[in-house]
Amino acid sequence: MRKTLKKSLALVLSLLMLLSVSPLGLAEGEPEDPPHTHVYTEVSNWLWDDDYSSCAAKVVCSDESCGQMTFLTAEISEDTTAYEAASCINTGKKVVVAEVTLTNGEKASNRKEIVIPALGHDFTAPDLTDAEAVAARVNLAGDGVHNWKCIREGCTAVGIMQLKEGTEDVCVPVTDATVPCTSTGDNVKTCTSKAVCDVCGAQDGDTLPHDLTEVPAVAATCLTDGNIGYWKCNDCGAYFSDAEGNTEIKDKDSVVIAKYSNNGEHKGPEDYAFFSNDGGEYDCTEGGYKVKICAKCGEVLDETHITVDAMDHVEAADWKYVGEDGGQFDCTKGGYRTKVCKNCEKELGTPEVLAGKDHNYIRFPEVPATCTESGLTAYRACSVCKYGEEPSVINPLGHKIDQKVEAVTPDCTHEGNIEYWKCTRDKCGKLFVKSTGETGEETFTSVTEEGVKLAKTAHTFVLDTAGEAATCTDSGKKDVFKCSVCGQLAVAATAEEEGAYSIVVDEETKYYKDIANADEAVIPMLGHQWIKDEENDYVAPTCISKGSCNAFCSKCGTTTVLTLDMIPHESKRLIETVAPTCLRGKYEIHECKNCGQTYEKDLYKENDASTHVDGIEPLAHEYSGFVTTIVEPTCTETGIEGRACLKGCGTYLDGNVLPAKGHSLADVREEPVGHTPGYYGKQCSVCGEFTEKEEISVPAECLDTNGDAKCGVCGKILCDHMCHSENAFMKIVWFVVRLWYQFLGINETCDCGIPHYTKASSIVVPD
Repeated sequence: MRKTLKKSLALVLSLLMLLSVSPLGLAEGEPEDPPHTHVYTEVSNWLWDDDYSSCAAKVVCSDESCGQMTFLTAEISEDTTAYEAASCINTGKKVVVAEVTLTNGEKASNRKEIVIPALGHDFTAPDLTDAEAVAARVNLAGDGVHNWKCIREGCTAVGIMQLKEGTEDVCVPVTDATVPCTSTGDNVKTCTSKAVCDVCGAQDGDTLPHDLTEVPAVAATCLTDGNIGYWKCNDCGAYFSDAEGNTEIKDKDSVVIAKYSNNGEHKGPEDYAFFSNDGGEYDCTEGGYKVKICAKCGEVLDETHITVDAMDHVEAADWKYVGEDGGQFDCTKGGYRTKVCKNCEKELGTPEVLAGKDHNYIRFPEVPATCTESGLTAYRACSVCKYGEEPSVINPLGHKIDQKVEAVTPDCTHEGNIEYWKCTRDKCGKLFVKSTGETGEETFTSVTEEGVKLAKTAHTFVLDTAGEAATCTDSGKKDVFKCSVCGQLAVAATAEEEGAYSIVVDEETKYYKDIANADEAVIPMLGHQWIKDEENDYVAPTCISKGSCNAFCSKCGTTTVLTLDMIPHESKRLIETVAPTCLRGKYEIHECKNCGQTYEKDLYKENDASTHVDGIEPLAHEYSGFVTTIVEPTCTETGIEGRACLKGCGTYLDGNVLPAKGHSLADVREEPVGHTPGYYGKQCSVCGEFTEKEEISVPAECLDTNGDAKCGVCGKILCDHMCHSENAFMKIVWFVVRLWYQFLGINETCDCGIPHYTKASSIVVPD
């Protein structure tokens, strides 16, 4: 009877377990509820962008149990029946309409009226013939007085020409102002023409005098042209040789003094010229400045200006020889010699008197002439006083223009050049172009290297790959063009883009930019342009949490929920001011009046020079004078030693790596205890890490030798599966489980390998 009761109880429990995991109340094949279909029948809000070019309608599902919200992108159109054109003085208007189709098929719309500014009067008459221009003027009273009328259709406004000095003619509306046809004041005259009425053609009999400004004479240099002195009229630009304007210089080029022919460069000396600070005679002990002066044109080379501080004199290596009377020294007459400062040429020390003696003749070598510079012949003279032969001047040789360079036609990949000649004299190499005058005489004109170059020709581009527009989420690509001559790839560009160049095609200027491959034609995705809905489901950000709001993209209509950044804390009170350390500048700790939490406010900012003052900026490190260990090395990790900061900030100087110490190994052995295996091997006595470890198995007599998951020696259950549990409740649960295993034909095996049952009679009802 007891066993029967236990079996009944087990069956009841098993049925309850079966019902707990089975679907209840649904007949086999019964369908589930269909998905909910949103119904949008009313617009709750219209969201326009700033220029009314796009709009979205916010709609909410009319099912009260749903409340789903979304945005519908509206179609934009213009109500032409409501259009009112603007006039010269009155504003106009236009009406744009946004329309969406709702779920029930009805259409909802929203209208926006946009003001068109007044046009203003148009008193100009561009591109009119003479007859039309006269017709654009009106006669107010039939008395020869003429004014402009507004040329806009339907406007009768009249304006009077107001002539203002130094400005364009300005026309303003008037009602009764008059300008006599014969009025030709001086303000419409020039120094070269009389005043003329543009209606009747009447002329003033005189012209205005020239307004002359003197242009002072300027000396030519190696780099710049000079000019003679002359006067220039500020109105007509004519040149005159006198201040009264009586003698005009017809050939304006005649005032130019050509720059020195020195290949566009100054001929600077190797040595500096010294001057006092006021430009006078230099003295080393007072200081001043030194500059180089062009030996060709005498211009001071400002870029060589160097300030020279006061210093001691520096004795020159050579003597300075002076005649008895303080003039030119002559060896045969005698005089004296003295050492001088090589910088300021001041005499140093006591002069040495020299008696007359014979000259010391030497031969000075020839100075060769160049194409443009004179030379000197060799001569014999005294090495001291220079008495002797006078050298003869060797005239410039002139250019030897005998190397012709043939013209090269440029293409879209290579520059070309015009036909030109080279001077073949040593160290010259100047370039020239040849021209033939009316008499057939050939002349050569010097040019620069740039002057003979011909630029590359324009590419002949044809469309190679059509582009695709970028979207908010996907990149696009530009049209790729390919030169039909050289194969160069390019994309369309604007004049302002770096690397852009222009090509004229059918009188239209187009701009391109070269690319190496089609990957450079990629257009980055546009990215969404979110319009925020701050009226519904809006969560404002605080100083401790971010906010959120619904938004839609004005470009593609996609909806999203935006995360709004936290707002800054606002101070309620200052809690503490923390002095600067080596690692951080001065900062304050405040209590926020909004959230009540504390926050830090840095008073020192790295990129703000105004905060770099004592008491605010980080302190300077103070490093010890001796080396200490900063990081101790371990058995496997290196350490660091160096000069630590004495302020305790953790930084150091002159860091050296300390090698790892290595393991200190010892043999260890642990015998098995009960059913716990033992081990033996080598273990570090410092860090405890094993380098070698082998397991010592449990003795055989302590293993399960009876096939019931129990130790045959000590009786310990070697498996923790519930089938071995000694707990009364777990025994009943396991009994029910085994019944179901048998009923379902499942022959389970325990984790320890023992079969749970072999036949029905093996299931024993637990006590």
